[in-house]
Amino acid sequence: MRYAERAVYDYALRENLILPPGFVRKPVRAYISLTRDGKYVGVIVNEGEKVPYPDIGSMANSAGKCNVLAEKRSILEFPAVQTWWAQFRQQFLPSGSKSPFLITGKLTVPTATMPPVSGLSVVGGHARGDALICFDKDAFCSYGLKQAANAPVSEEAFAGVKAALDELLKDAPALAGMKFVHRYDKPVPSEDDCIDTLFPSLLEDEDDEEEAEPESEVNRDQARRQANEVISTITSGKSVHELPNLYYILLLSGVNGRVMVRSYEEGNYQTLIKNLQQWEADLRLTNSFGTAELKPTKLVARLMRLLSRQDSDNDIFKRMSKELAGLIPAIINAIINGTQFPDAVASRALAYIRSQMFNSGEAEQRCKVPDPRACQWLKAWLCRREREIYQKEELSMEYNEKHPNPAYHCGALVAVYAEIQSRAMPDVNASLIDRYYASAVQTPALVLGQLSKLSNYHISKIDNPWLKKELSELRVQSACAIGDSIPTVLRPEQQSCFALGYYQMCAKINKERLARKAAAEKV
Repeated sequence: MRYAERAVYDYALRENLILPPGFVRKPVRAYISLTRDGKYVGVIVNEGEKVPYPDIGSMANSAGKCNVLAEKRSILEFPAVQTWWAQFRQQFLPSGSKSPFLITGKLTVPTATMPPVSGLSVVGGHARGDALICFDKDAFCSYGLKQAANAPVSEEAFAGVKAALDELLKDAPALAGMKFVHRYDKPVPSEDDCIDTLFPSLLEDEDDEEEAEPESEVNRDQARRQANEVISTITSGKSVHELPNLYYILLLSGVNGRVMVRSYEEGNYQTLIKNLQQWEADLRLTNSFGTAELKPTKLVARLMRLLSRQDSDNDIFKRMSKELAGLIPAIINAIINGTQFPDAVASRALAYIRSQMFNSGEAEQRCKVPDPRACQWLKAWLCRREREIYQKEELSMEYNEKHPNPAYHCGALVAVYAEIQSRAMPDVNASLIDRYYASAVQTPALVLGQLSKLSNYHISKIDNPWLKKELSELRVQSACAIGDSIPTVLRPEQQSCFALGYYQMCAKINKERLARKAAAEKV
């Protein structure tokens, strides 16, 4: 907490947000201009700009009360008034022994109460603000000290912390019940903000469109190009403007009138860019048609694939803030530090896919394909695990017939079986995927034998001899890729490989189908 406060305090110093003690910034929309004898002249519009004026505390919120020191614009500009106000309010300030201030180390008389921080009302906070530091429980007493003496804070410095947080929270996006606040130690143009460019918008908009069939070429994300330009200026040494050295990230929410610091991160800016680019690389996956790379999407849309799947959900963001509150800070920590994701990421993505594949009420497809975004979580989780544990990386964007994991090819073989059935029996009510996927992904040795027998029956029903031959060869190739034995029980890592093998084989089959269709149309 101390390091976070210091970073916010430094931001307040840099942006000149710290006011003299006893002053606050509040919006004044307009001034009514009068002559000395009281005649109306006009209105001076202030456009809501915040101006500093004496803080009279809760008195300003009482009905019929006003801040007389701010009623006249000219009063605020008089140095004599500012000096008088500073001297007048001394009688109300606490007195006692001084202690080193936690942020700066300077001696100060601890301030007993702190003004609330604004901007968290949309993530569980109160409209009137939330306390960043408070001492209302016996547990906060230690070393014979009580309340504010445990964490000495000066009035002036905390005013800077509050002003900085109010400013940063104002435009910070909400993410699963938390405010995502980030800044750098030096100003960065918006087009070079690597968090904004490589984290597509965090705002909670549920506009993740269903994948359309199909695109003819890969559409690169403009944000990724911008980030590549930033990293190229770093490696070449030809930066066109000064780049920052450090980044600071805070995840904040409001709980029972208090500011809850969910996570705090700081580190090297160049390392951050590389780690965010690694995150993008880990996510690279072909679309379900095999025609292009999956388009970038918002992080919040990805996080939806870690929730328990429901056919209808009236308030998915509220459910996300409850189910994923403890997981999201760990995910963001892994992304910005380039480390492994929690195992819960894989288990939740696998559960989402199993639920989807079991749901026979969905529109029928030639090969029921797992959710691409859920598969991206599995790929990213596996890639980081492989790099850290095995010092290698086997997964690619498309189907890899030489992948060494038998579970991967078990999934691919099941996708071939599903395609054979869909060609032979396109109007079947319950496909073999509806009936067998959940068991195949956990105990393939118990299921693949039965599926092999069914595929012999299904392939005999296909009238097109050329198609029958092609699917027969693909079935043999996939079965041979498994190796000498079929795994009996799959662990989460192997289940993830199974799901990706199934998905990428479906994409391969769809790509070849579309290519044949396009070729036939040209004839």
